[in-house]
Amino acid sequence: MALQDPPLRWRGTLIPAEHGAWDLLLEPLALGMLVAPSAAGALLSASALALFLSRTAILKWWTTRSGPAHRQAARSTRIWGFAWALAAPLLLLSAILVAGQARLLLPLLLVAPLAAVQLRAQLRREARGAGAELSGALALSALTPALVLAAGWSLGAAALLWTAPALRAVLSVYYVRAKLRLERGDDSAVGNVLDAHACGSVVMLGLATAGWLPGLVAAAFVMMTLRAMWGLLRGRARVTARQVGLAEMSLGIVFVVMTAAGYWGVL
Repeated sequence: MALQDPPLRWRGTLIPAEHGAWDLLLEPLALGMLVAPSAAGALLSASALALFLSRTAILKWWTTRSGPAHRQAARSTRIWGFAWALAAPLLLLSAILVAGQARLLLPLLLVAPLAAVQLRAQLRREARGAGAELSGALALSALTPALVLAAGWSLGAAALLWTAPALRAVLSVYYVRAKLRLERGDDSAVGNVLDAHACGSVVMLGLATAGWLPGLVAAAFVMMTLRAMWGLLRGRARVTARQVGLAEMSLGIVFVVMTAAGYWGVL
């Protein structure tokens, strides 16, 4: 008797189920488009989304490509994955043509090795490691400078803006990992995480004082430091990983709005 094809589950198969992954993608996209909206930026955002979806589908196909019970899921994920993978470079080329220059590729090329590290970890099923998570977060943060370059910003202004989503991504990964460890009864990394947040706030305050970044950006990092102190110093709060992720997404929205509002008042 032939095996019945299993129903295709979109969530987790063709669409990433992790809240953290969506947060790390959408934060730099939203920040770039809010600060410097453009048609080229919209095409670049669509390209990033297509590549993000293709990665999920192709990785799912890679892990379910064997076994007759999974042939339907493997076939569907292969088709969708490579369709998104084909759409991504076409949209990127369209963004370059609309922008009239290829400078927007510079931040993406700089973080390509980090993206490769994260992809290798996922293929080896080691994506939960600190190195893989930090590499992926930093790679996605490069979307913000790419978007503002597509809108005509200078390289210097784009680089300065990049410091905000890049540092935010690093601190977010550190905090979430420490918070989840704390909930499991391990508080060994709390001090290091708080030190990293404090240093990040000092750096951003220095850049804001020098007039290189809006003051609201520094205020956002001070807010994140206070959040880290509240979340880590009070001990275990009996929260789930999902609740930690949703709280981090909410903080990300506040960070994006504050940073964009700061630039609206400066540029």
